[in-house]
Amino acid sequence: MTVTEIKIDAQLMTGTQIADATAILYINKGIEGLVKKYPNAATLNETVIEVTDITEYYAIPTDILKIESVVDSHGNRLKSRHFVFEDDTIKIDFTGTFTVKYREYPASMVAVEDTIPIPRVFQSPLANYLAYRESMKFYGANYPDTQKHLAMFWALEQEAKSNYRRKKPRIIKPYYND
Repeated sequence: MTVTEIKIDAQLMTGTQIADATAILYINKGIEGLVKKYPNAATLNETVIEVTDITEYYAIPTDILKIESVVDSHGNRLKSRHFVFEDDTIKIDFTGTFTVKYREYPASMVAVEDTIPIPRVFQSPLANYLAYRESMKFYGANYPDTQKHLAMFWALEQEAKSNYRRKKPRIIKPYYND
């Protein structure tokens, strides 16, 4: 999905026009909140580090959310007590070549054509979050539609979390009233 698609969904929910800049701002905030709450929704990357001195800290990419694993050149995964991660640097208790797998914050959206950089199951709640923020701006927190959009955001967020763990969505069979 793109920013435009989420914006159109939110506009249909609120019945108002949403400016592109507002949509981008709130979608970025929504993505940031989702990946902080569910780090596994963030992109998994890796980098290779050559450790020659066990007392030295080595630079790794910035904006890391969490370290998933550190693996040596033989494929052995290091336990967390054998490395220290702080301020975009890592110190490893052994010498050699290591692959550091990490989750990083997604890049911020800057244009309405940008594709949302999180798994598809987490993209659906973003339209409700945008509708909630837009409704709150115009009507306040106590307005029934504002509360409805917030409740739908929470419900869809929980559904996304359970579907993401399951790795395949639940199939909901339609009910036909004959």
